[in-house]
Amino acid sequence: MSAQPALEAAVAALPGDSLPVSILWRMPLLERRVRATIARTAGDCGCSLLSDAADWNAAAWDFVSEVREPLARTLEHLANARLPDFWFEALWAGDSPSERRVMTPLTLAALARGNQISTCTRYVVPSPPAA
Repeated sequence: MSAQPALEAAVAALPGDSLPVSILWRMPLLERRVRATIARTAGDCGCSLLSDAADWNAAAWDFVSEVREPLARTLEHLANARLPDFWFEALWAGDSPSERRVMTPLTLAALARGNQISTCTRYVVPSPPAA
């Protein structure tokens, strides 16, 4: 299954207590890539998940406490959905990740629950081998 239908299916199957995920297309040069944003309200940016104390110069984002568990469940569901090349990053607009970490869906969810999502990291969850 290609990226867009796989992501659409994963988003459609999100549990009811997940955060809204909005799917966006991005086509830099000839590379076709589908992207999604996670926010409190569909169509918003991810900054709606941040507390007033959040600082893009800090090592980790300060997420509002009531969104940490729904964010963790949303990330874990998407990371377990067998999406091709799944990765997650929470960067300020225009920034690029300076670090790449490979991890399991459970580890990514634990980072969200623990309010430890970095301001400069791309979290990569490799696709499991085809059965």
